[in-house]
Amino acid sequence: MRYQDEISAFYLHGSGLHADDRAQSGPEAVPVRRIRHEVASRLETLPLRHRLPLLLVDFEGFSCDTAARILSIPRWVLGARLAKARWAFSYLKPFRTRAA
Repeated sequence: MRYQDEISAFYLHGSGLHADDRAQSGPEAVPVRRIRHEVASRLETLPLRHRLPLLLVDFEGFSCDTAARILSIPRWVLGARLAKARWAFSYLKPFRTRAA
């Protein structure tokens, strides 16, 4: 498995986005789980080459220079992919936060 695939798998199926769901309990936990599920669903719709820059920069807080080095791509390529990912991510349906 490539390193980029491992990063994506960590967020979508591993402990990344769902790590503290077990710590949440009570009525306030339901919206948190729903939002995390929707974020993960939205991330899965993005191509891997757009998903990884978004995860590294916006979710993990890496600088663009560091993220570009991690992904072994030029800084300007990371910037373009990040812009496309942010645009695509923002134009999906609004989050549903209504409690069940």
